[in-house]
Amino acid sequence: MCPTTDCRRLLSVISTKGLLPVISTKELLSTAIINAVMEQTRHAGTLPRPSLAHLHVRDCGSSLRAFACPLGPCGGGTIALAGDACLFPSFFAARVVDADHNSTAAVLQSSENYDQSSFTPAPIVTDHVVPPASIQVRLALADDALFLSLSLSLSLSLSLSLSLSLSLSLSLSLSLSLSLSLSPSLPLPSLFLFPYCLDSPDFFVLQISMEGFSPCIPLDSQNSGAPLIYFTFTLRNTSNEAAQAQVLMSQQNFIGWDGASSISNEIFNAGYGSNSNAFLASPNEQALIMTNNALQTSDARNGSIAIATFESDASSVTVSQQYAQHQDLWTAFAAGQPLPNASGPSTAGRTWNGALAVTCTHPMATCSGSNSLLFAESKRLDSSSFIAATGFGIKDVTTQYFLGNQYANVFSSIQQVVDYARDNYTWTREQTLKFRDAMYNSNLPWQHLLTCPYPASRYLAFAQHGSHLAAATMELLARLYRPGDGVVRGAQPSTYDVALYGANTFIGSLYLCALCCAAEMATRLGQSELAATYTARYKLSVANYDKACFTNGKWYTQVVDPDHATNVVSDGTFVDALLGQWWAHLLGIGDMLPQAHVASNVSSVFEANHVDEFDVDRQAPRKFCDNRDAGMYICTWGGAAQPPPSNALLYTSEAMWSGLAYPFAGLALQTGQVDVALQVLSDVRGQYDGTRRSPFNEIECGDHYTRQQSGFSLFEIASGQASASTVTIEAAGAAVANFTTSHANGTLTLTFASPVVVVAASAADPTLRLTLTTP
Repeated sequence: MCPTTDCRRLLSVISTKGLLPVISTKELLSTAIINAVMEQTRHAGTLPRPSLAHLHVRDCGSSLRAFACPLGPCGGGTIALAGDACLFPSFFAARVVDADHNSTAAVLQSSENYDQSSFTPAPIVTDHVVPPASIQVRLALADDALFLSLSLSLSLSLSLSLSLSLSLSLSLSLSLSLSLSLSPSLPLPSLFLFPYCLDSPDFFVLQISMEGFSPCIPLDSQNSGAPLIYFTFTLRNTSNEAAQAQVLMSQQNFIGWDGASSISNEIFNAGYGSNSNAFLASPNEQALIMTNNALQTSDARNGSIAIATFESDASSVTVSQQYAQHQDLWTAFAAGQPLPNASGPSTAGRTWNGALAVTCTHPMATCSGSNSLLFAESKRLDSSSFIAATGFGIKDVTTQYFLGNQYANVFSSIQQVVDYARDNYTWTREQTLKFRDAMYNSNLPWQHLLTCPYPASRYLAFAQHGSHLAAATMELLARLYRPGDGVVRGAQPSTYDVALYGANTFIGSLYLCALCCAAEMATRLGQSELAATYTARYKLSVANYDKACFTNGKWYTQVVDPDHATNVVSDGTFVDALLGQWWAHLLGIGDMLPQAHVASNVSSVFEANHVDEFDVDRQAPRKFCDNRDAGMYICTWGGAAQPPPSNALLYTSEAMWSGLAYPFAGLALQTGQVDVALQVLSDVRGQYDGTRRSPFNEIECGDHYTRQQSGFSLFEIASGQASASTVTIEAAGAAVANFTTSHANGTLTLTFASPVVVVAASAADPTLRLTLTTP
């Protein structure tokens, strides 16, 4: 068989309902990696939590400029809660009244970073761009509304603090403070926290915090795909006088908008017309439903939106069912007057806005006055359609194909979504917090924290997918195989959008890994003869790949095919040269190519490709980074100072994408080069620190690129959950990391004793517990 470790740990699943099947026999511990990572983070014999004091923030004063936290269903589209606290196309506002009927109101939105005149953005990205509609809100209310004045400082604790102050022409002053928690609330977009404090020493101090999240529950795609966002406002009166507060949420009926064209004068767009809002109230639920009656069911823009609150006292809810101009809403809201209400569907090219406001009374501080107000924003877009064009093997240009959202198969109407939001808030929040806490309560180095929202499934579970997948995989490998030395030299398609030719370990290491997997598949399917065939092919191939490509004694190269001498790596130091070896460790296969050669390749590539400042002119065809960024080039030939050859592989002269950085850092960890791994990860965190790029949008060929989910493997590698090392554990203390299997997710605590106990959370069975036993 293919190589694997002799030191296997067996994960068995224990439930109060009885013994459940074994999950996996290849969930492995790497003690060498654990020891190395612990050595990096050990202080006075203990393992500290990740410290953001190490976070490289170049300009603390604008770390929210490019901040955009996506909220919404997994795989169903998102809306970004931006660093100005604006949720386009919505906004929030608050109004407070004391016992003497003095009042003040504020739009919970900052315009501090709207002036871009002295700002130099990062190449390509537009995370810093403020949506025109947000600016329109600011301009529409500039004369009357209070907006937050923002200044930002980085605390050495785990938080960002923003002080905001305003002066009123009335006989009082208003001070607002906004603090944004970085750990654990910031990195995971499924739960986000904005606390405010309305402070007027003349008569009251009212603290308001807003928590926003969408359900994000591992192994539960249905609930994680629910098309809704929760916003919970918690209000606390810290003064000695009673106060009344009102929180408002405004939402535009954007059904008919294409998501790209401009919206002018607050409500004008060519796609708008016949937009209608309806207010529906039932016990413990008040909802504003937004539709467009002019759109056909097959129209890609069709659907419905709702904003809702879930108050037991319906009289506390005020509604503006339809209004056109923000100024009209604000004038009424700030004065405590009835909110505007227009009637009828909108005319062509126009839509309506709508708003809900909830009022609550807060007793004095001695009575511990506190209230929570829950809003939910829901959207249900119907199937979108397109006419297939030629390309990608599609020849049919007449049939209308539909691309839809899976949640449309779960929720038949927007009302069902609202009802779901009402009934499942507590449970979905609890499960989302478990996921967040499992990830960010880790004591692994802070660089391992991720901002991409959803982990990719990558576990070795061939038998679970049945014989069809196994047969298809083995058939593909059979097509690649050519008698001889076992090295693939023909056309090798790649995710660099071109095919490579000639012997190379980029595709070659993936091929080796696939051969081992095919042997395992065949074994599990009872096809021992076929398993032996793939094992023999692997042994032949691995020796000849190493012989052909490790010729300079330092790193792996490509043997260029003279008949296809374009898009080559040749003798370059290529970050993806051993992608398959990283993958093999994750699958429990272990070392394929010689360990010393792999380690040498990692160190050589890092030394040649890493720079403290990028040269924009050297990057081609896309220029991702500039001289404010540190990182690695994807490939260099003689070091970063040397120009690439004219026939270099497409994209390899670009700055390394974070989706490549994570596997490279993972392989560095797997070879014991922790310093290299942490430097690579520190560079990525520095690039996406919020000053010029959003921490939640790691780009490549587009925004929110999926390759970056490879970063979830870092938790497993650093905590030793996926590797083939058999080094004896000697470190003292405990390592804590999150984990996910095909049945459960939770926190893995390694106490360096046998057995190691794992407390898990399972969406399907909350009583589930995992016990990890050593040989």
